[in-house]
Amino acid sequence: MRKIFTLFFFVLAGAFIMNAQNIVLMDHSDNSITNSTMTVSGDANTTIEAHIKFMNNSSGALDIKVKKMEVSTISGTSNTFCYNGNCYSPSTTVSPTAVTLSAGQIDSTNFWGDYSASGNVGSSSIMYIFFDVINPSDSSFVTVTYTATANNISEASSLKSVISEPFPNPSRSSAKFQYCLARNAQEGKLIIFDLLGTIIEDITLPDREGVVSFETISIQNGVYFYSFIVDDKKLSTRKMIIKH
Repeated sequence: MRKIFTLFFFVLAGAFIMNAQNIVLMDHSDNSITNSTMTVSGDANTTIEAHIKFMNNSSGALDIKVKKMEVSTISGTSNTFCYNGNCYSPSTTVSPTAVTLSAGQIDSTNFWGDYSASGNVGSSSIMYIFFDVINPSDSSFVTVTYTATANNISEASSLKSVISEPFPNPSRSSAKFQYCLARNAQEGKLIIFDLLGTIIEDITLPDREGVVSFETISIQNGVYFYSFIVDDKKLSTRKMIIKH
């Protein structure tokens, strides 16, 4: 079942937006997506990220916050966003803090949206509104369509070892990883560590392919990383979030 609030939210979003755009939004390729749309896709068992750059196009400094609005979402999915160094729970719709940009400054690292399909195939749309704290009507929006596909990691080439992103992400009580070791691989490990590099968990993958679970209930909230190691070679390192 899909939750649809498109008309209401677009009317509400219009109350924020002026003709003159002092906040310009761009995708990772620097294409303008101001008051427009963008689409990102990924496996339904991973977290899909949307990275958005924003620029102060005015002649003075701006303190910019972000508001999240669900336009159309698939039941069983969740979405969050990270802003100004913090990642928030799905229930947070407005960033508690602002990013200050001087005239002409571009911020390319402080915002991304996270979408966890939890195995549900299909598309959900989330609107993000960037607005000036002093003058909230000075704002710009982008509607991101997250498309989750039914790719199965076990269908990957037998010549390549692969691991999924954790699901769900952010994780509350546990995070699951789907993996598949290459035909000639001897041993696979999943190493989870914090921002300081301290190892939180060292998991030996028990089979050639499957799903391994990492219990997070006793781990403090925050940003962590996990490395996928096969035969003592680090194949990838990615980010995960724990949020109780």
